[in-house]
Amino acid sequence: MDSSSPSNTALLSAPLWRICAANVYDFFLVAALWLSIGLLNLVIQLGVYGSTPLMRMIESGYVLDGLGLYGTLLVTTYGFFMLFWSRSGQTPGMKAWRIIVLNQQQQLLSPAQCLIRFSTALFTLGLGNLWRMINCNSRSLQDVASKTYTTMTAK
Repeated sequence: MDSSSPSNTALLSAPLWRICAANVYDFFLVAALWLSIGLLNLVIQLGVYGSTPLMRMIESGYVLDGLGLYGTLLVTTYGFFMLFWSRSGQTPGMKAWRIIVLNQQQQLLSPAQCLIRFSTALFTLGLGNLWRMINCNSRSLQDVASKTYTTMTAK
């Protein structure tokens, strides 16, 4: 095992309820990021248009969202997960529930594996975790696609 792989991992597959609990925890953190980005978007638009013209634009049907905002939200969300998965194998929610995601060599994920894992979870709307109930190795669709394992950590 090299220095980039956590030494406190066990090969016990993480139960679905723990993964769901970690996802809820992480959702609140990601939602806080989204709110911050939305506020920044509003501040930028106020700076560009001014408050009175922007208020008139909104009253006439102008919306503050757009492809730029949604792209920023998507990239930021991926960045959140990639940062944690590639540096420690655990998001804050995963750490709280003592689960970790590792590749098949029990090492931290590469950015490419993070992208595959994130994209698969996004495409399946997170329901890829239900695959764990019928998969003989208790692996989610995002685990299978990214060649990773979600396991329990030692106490």
